[in-house]
Amino acid sequence: MIDLINSREQITNPRFAILLENRSFELYTAQVQESANQKEEIDRVRGEHRVLDQKISELSCGPIVDYLMVQRLKKQKLQLKEKIFQQSEPILPDIIA
Repeated sequence: MIDLINSREQITNPRFAILLENRSFELYTAQVQESANQKEEIDRVRGEHRVLDQKISELSCGPIVDYLMVQRLKKQKLQLKEKIFQQSEPILPDIIA
């Protein structure tokens, strides 16, 4: 929200100055930033998960299959999937439908 408001508005708008002085606004912006960082981390881990999936399919489709390497990659992929689940759990709301 702060990024959308230019510096000229910050100086001339007294309501914005009150918001900046308010401690709860600072806490809210910190929570928003932390949430954005968590989402970026989840996206990064999902990217690694996709790369491992591609490597597994390439190794499995080749003329000579290294089953030990495929099993290791599958184990890494499972660990990444668990990490994605653990990191995304606090972001998702606990709503009973």
